[in-house]
Amino acid sequence: MRRLPRYLGVGLSLAVTVAVVVAAEAAEPPNSLAPAGGPAALRATLVHRVVHACQSSQVDAGVACFARSERMHAKVTILLQPVREPSLGSRRDARAPLTLSIDSDDDDPGEAVALQAGLWRLEWPGYPQQPVFRAVSRARLQLLLTVNRGRCEPTPSGCKLLPSPAERRAEIRPD
Repeated sequence: MRRLPRYLGVGLSLAVTVAVVVAAEAAEPPNSLAPAGGPAALRATLVHRVVHACQSSQVDAGVACFARSERMHAKVTILLQPVREPSLGSRRDARAPLTLSIDSDDDDPGEAVALQAGLWRLEWPGYPQQPVFRAVSRARLQLLLTVNRGRCEPTPSGCKLLPSPAERRAEIRPD
């Protein structure tokens, strides 16, 4: 049997090792659409207040009104709609819309849901805005929905309690 020169044997060994490593990496390409860290956690809570009395106070500019309110029970339904990002190109967005029913119960810590990474739009009936937010992999987010009913208006003799349509507010922030 004829022996190969030592340097040629080492070269063949390196070529085989490199080819195996490259083939193993090529078998499963990275997927930029599937974040490695997992979904974000969103906790949604609802606070519903009703103004039941007004208190007036004299200030330099006249009368100032302070509303006294109490929390009331309510339930709302919202839709979290995925917003398609241009970077997807022709690929399908695998995220699906999520419908949440949120109760304003004092003992309830809120509705929790897992969101896949990406842009999401909040749709809440009666809320004139549709805020868009980004869920980042493994982030913890809080969605605070607030509904206020009633208001106080200054009058020459003090303050007057006025009924008002529900004033809605949505705030999305890190938890």
